[in-house]
Amino acid sequence: MYHSIGKDGLNIMEIVSAVGGEAHNIRDDIQVYNICTDTRADVKGSLFVALKGEKYDGHTYISDAFAKGAAACVCQRCPADDVPFIKVDSTLEALGKIAMLYRGKFDLPVVAVTGSVGKTTTKEAICAAISPHFSVCKTEKNFNNEVGLPQTILSLTSDHGAAVIEMGMVERGEISNLSRITHPTIAVITNIGTSHIGHLGSRENIFLAKSEITDGLCDGGTLIVNGDDDMLRRAANPRGDVVFVGIENAECDFCAKNVKETAGGVSFDVKHGNTTINDIFFPSLGRHSVYAALFAVACATVLGVSDDEMRRGLTLYRPVEMRQNIVQCGDFTKIVDCYNASPESMRAGIDVLLSEAKGRGGRSVAVLGKMHELGDFSPMLHKQTGAYAARADVVMIFGDSDDAKNLANGAISAGREPIMLGNDIEKAAQIIRSSIVRGDVILIKASRAERLERLAERIK
Repeated sequence: MYHSIGKDGLNIMEIVSAVGGEAHNIRDDIQVYNICTDTRADVKGSLFVALKGEKYDGHTYISDAFAKGAAACVCQRCPADDVPFIKVDSTLEALGKIAMLYRGKFDLPVVAVTGSVGKTTTKEAICAAISPHFSVCKTEKNFNNEVGLPQTILSLTSDHGAAVIEMGMVERGEISNLSRITHPTIAVITNIGTSHIGHLGSRENIFLAKSEITDGLCDGGTLIVNGDDDMLRRAANPRGDVVFVGIENAECDFCAKNVKETAGGVSFDVKHGNTTINDIFFPSLGRHSVYAALFAVACATVLGVSDDEMRRGLTLYRPVEMRQNIVQCGDFTKIVDCYNASPESMRAGIDVLLSEAKGRGGRSVAVLGKMHELGDFSPMLHKQTGAYAARADVVMIFGDSDDAKNLANGAISAGREPIMLGNDIEKAAQIIRSSIVRGDVILIKASRAERLERLAERIK
């Protein structure tokens, strides 16, 4: 049995073969015990992969890597020093191929998760549901791209019984590549929304991009999708079965019934074939949380996790940082949801805000900032989101961009005059603090680039 790269290592020649590179000064007995992309980490005995991006170039640090004990490096141009190296056309592609090589050494279930919104919540829900049965390797932080995902794969060890891997994207082809690296046994698509529509142009193209997750799916693997999503109802899996989950579509394989929203989360039953799984509780707010839990129930069932284990695991779910974190601050409540935003997640956040405010008997205050990557659709989608936000008792808009103004115009069109906060964090925090009354529930949400957690930190 292969244990881990740290324990068993990878022979340098199998890496050379995997990446299709040119070996220089390489002894075939070199054993690599770590793959490193950052010389600030532990480099000793590692293969240093010199990634090259728009704002950085790992080739600058090759000498530093060898000074700290690197065994060899992967690079796109020959180093100045006489060192062991593998020359490739793309170090980013090479990193993925090394992770693909490493993934092949493990025989375990791997769940891949993508979708326009809800990826991280769904990933965490699945991890929670199967954790009583498996030791789980999972995507941490935002390691869901062509740099981060291989690093998650490379963290696998023989102690893990399963892996749950999140996949993000911007352009066509990215999910296909990540899926081939991961070689999942189960693939999940949460929904098809408007995130990245500025790059891809239509929901149809987003559907096609997300459907690439089956490109690396193992033969006989299962595709699990949202059966309430109009695009995903026609999802296909060339390698195995398609399983549908939903709330509204009674024909779904896993259908939530008797959904109840409480102050602490959501509870529901699941109709699955001729059986019903009763009394599921998931400690996350909003109707969208039911979908995350449904995906977790479906994955757990496919993986042979018992109903009791799955129920117990789901109760252990906790949101990750900056995603629907509810914080009590004296006599008011903050919902900090600053990690990212799309029109769909904005609406979901506003729904949670309204529900929480109603349950606590206070005002609902929506503090919103712009959404990115919407392209030519941005003015319309910001106006629509602003109109939806007008359901809150108070609407505040951060920023002074055209998108911020469109949020405001949307709220005005729906009868709510927003408070404009400008783009100075300190002044915005002062305005919010001076407007808060006892019992208020405040949602703070915008795209990651807006860094609204800075504002959340100043509202105490």
